[in-house]
Amino acid sequence: MKLPKYRILRLTAALAVLVMFTLTALGIAGKTVFTAKWQFVPALLRTIAGVGAGAVTLVVLLLIAAVAGRWYCSLFCPLGIFIDLIDLLPIPGKKALKKDFSFWQRGIALFCIVLALCGVNGGFLLLDPYSNFFRMTGEFSRGSFGLGALLFLLFTIFLAIRKRRFYCTAICPAGGCFNLFSRIAPVKLAINERCVKCRKCENICPAGCIDVASGSVDNARCIRCLNCLDACKFSALGFTLSRPGTPKIPENPERREFIKRSSAAVGGAVAGGLMIKLGMEKFAPAQAFSQILPPGAGSMGEFAKKCTSCLICVQNCPQEIIRPAKGGDGPVSLDLNGQFCLWECNMCSAICPMGAIAELNLPEKQHTQIAHAKIDSRCIGCTQCVAGCPAHAMVINDRNLAEPDLKRCVGCGKCATLCPVKAISIVPVAQQTRLQALPEQGKKTQTDDAPLKAFINAKECFSCGSCAEVCPVKAITLDENDTPKPVDETKCIGCGKCVKVCPARAITLK
Repeated sequence: MKLPKYRILRLTAALAVLVMFTLTALGIAGKTVFTAKWQFVPALLRTIAGVGAGAVTLVVLLLIAAVAGRWYCSLFCPLGIFIDLIDLLPIPGKKALKKDFSFWQRGIALFCIVLALCGVNGGFLLLDPYSNFFRMTGEFSRGSFGLGALLFLLFTIFLAIRKRRFYCTAICPAGGCFNLFSRIAPVKLAINERCVKCRKCENICPAGCIDVASGSVDNARCIRCLNCLDACKFSALGFTLSRPGTPKIPENPERREFIKRSSAAVGGAVAGGLMIKLGMEKFAPAQAFSQILPPGAGSMGEFAKKCTSCLICVQNCPQEIIRPAKGGDGPVSLDLNGQFCLWECNMCSAICPMGAIAELNLPEKQHTQIAHAKIDSRCIGCTQCVAGCPAHAMVINDRNLAEPDLKRCVGCGKCATLCPVKAISIVPVAQQTRLQALPEQGKKTQTDDAPLKAFINAKECFSCGSCAEVCPVKAITLDENDTPKPVDETKCIGCGKCVKVCPARAITLK
């Protein structure tokens, strides 16, 4: 399909942005992953959370809207660009809805913001274009669509096919905020005296914001797609600075009724947000001991209210230990079964655009306790965990068994992956804390050296076979004469059990 010049230029720029965000959502974007923080809702939520950089981004985006209109919606919103791609399909019956839902959209935005101010991001979790696009992309890449992501995808496609950009001009909370600021923008799209009222611009507008009969363009709803500029053969539309005589949008008779209803909605949002917040705080203790959270998440109560499940941390975790909630709509958590949190990594903290995971530098992350190790009676004192613990939190007690120093253990889980007898489990904590007792980086203890290996003196051994029976990793085996073979050093963990049972004292650790 041949696309006119303005539209193809805009779509080319938008597609480049979409590719960048898609790669970010798939976890293969490299350093561009941090551009997710430039999205509007993440910037808004980080501002509410008290992150200064989020406020800077928020002010820049709103200032652009207040001067030039809703360019964000056509060039930088990944979901909006995705809807544009659907709109390119030659599907019959597509028609933009002419009715103005601006007041209702601003009410939705206000409702979501009030909930967020009450500490609950549930509104944005359901409606934020960034979070939903990233969640859909991330789950699609893993081949496991949650119900929430699947329903939102089908809902978005249905609206795009039937009503084009209706989601952007009537539902999206980010669009509601831009709607408010773009109304005052001095740079406006306007119809001039060359108009012959052919209605081509009106019919091609995906936002339904052009009214040829009144000669007006609703710049609060206009998403700057530029379709109309190419459709008009008479150059009857163009950008202009607002001045006396510029056509104004007719007053909406529903304004007063909307104000009344929105006031009630705000009151309901405050009450509902406080009730949800209270309910989550009561629910949090039960959840806190069943899930391990990313470093910087704080507590389950705090994290569940902030995380919008955009899954950017899931897709970009180098260890692949961050897991989405069941169904995809809820806070993420860590799965340390068979894996561990890298000591030298703070990726999830650095890239979280919502402020749900506090931004921690590497030393701060290494001092944050997200869980702690617990050792059961199966411990054989092999010292593998002692040598491998990056926090120097494992010590050997007076019974020659390992035990964690809870003043140092951060719960990274590495010890559990090293334990040959699976005696170590990682226990979540209700509230993450910043530890102060960690030794300086690089400080070593007498247990930091590599584990010793068993050595059998064949001249002293009288082939009782006891060592082979007690070896937990089968590093000692017997030959056809029931004589121990040389110790397999690739398997030996230096636990010393063979030394203890050898009646001839033929085995030593070296």
